[in-house]
Amino acid sequence: GQAYLGSQSAYGYLGVEVAAWTAHFATKSTGNAKEKEYKRYADSHWSFERYRDPNSADCTVDGHSDNGVQDSTLVMLYETRRNDWYEDIGKLSIYSCGWDSPANRLKYRDMRHDSNTFLSHARTATSVILLNHLVSALMAARGAAKHNLKLTGGLELDWKVTPSLAQTSGS
Repeated sequence: GQAYLGSQSAYGYLGVEVAAWTAHFATKSTGNAKEKEYKRYADSHWSFERYRDPNSADCTVDGHSDNGVQDSTLVMLYETRRNDWYEDIGKLSIYSCGWDSPANRLKYRDMRHDSNTFLSHARTATSVILLNHLVSALMAARGAAKHNLKLTGGLELDWKVTPSLAQTSGS
């Protein structure tokens, strides 16, 4: 719309679009790669055997299987909601004895954090894309209205959008 009107702002909206799509794909790709990496790491350093072994070293009683609800919950997550399982084995101390060392659990948590940060940035870039489209469309509509709709007698049609955070009296 801005290009149609000959406005230089078209280049700004285009620049934001290109930058946001580039950021989206780069951070999404990196986040997905880091996700695969932390999952491989967990598969190598966490096991049900260690988790269920009450004699494994360097573990508190709270970090071992209870052979009951928490154990069956973990198995259910592993079988049906694997992403939740990957989250819980790193985050919840009740599953800490499944790790081959406390240092590896901490490294895993850092790896998950890095992946989640990149994926969060990808979602932010998507939000910027959508916001850019919205603002661009509103400004193009406003510009087109001013450009195309001339009223008789020399009057011009103009409209203005003023966002407000004030609450209306009926709400």
